[in-house]
Amino acid sequence: MSVYKGPTVTISGSIVLKDYNKGFIDIKVLVKKLKMDRPWRGQFIIASEKIPKPGFYEIKIPKKIGNVYIVARNLDTEDTLSTPRSGELCIGEYAGNPLRVENQDISGVDIEIKP
Repeated sequence: MSVYKGPTVTISGSIVLKDYNKGFIDIKVLVKKLKMDRPWRGQFIIASEKIPKPGFYEIKIPKKIGNVYIVARNLDTEDTLSTPRSGELCIGEYAGNPLRVENQDISGVDIEIKP
């Protein structure tokens, strides 16, 4: 979900999570590298998307935004409003971070979430 109203590109890929039990997958596009010691709400988030389980995702972000960081986590809950404590998160980052965003859609941005 993005509140940006200008021209966008689509980033897409797959979320891989071995030993998946339950819960939504929360995907974020950040301007800076994720600071693991800070809550996600303290990061500068460009766009956010939730998918019901690991698998294909796509997220729209502004064109020509430059370098971004794509991260994902398993919320391990069926409640989209609930957020687990930071010690309970399974987080993954796109191996190609930072991802350079210009004018073209980008596919193959796969993320493996590790417990």
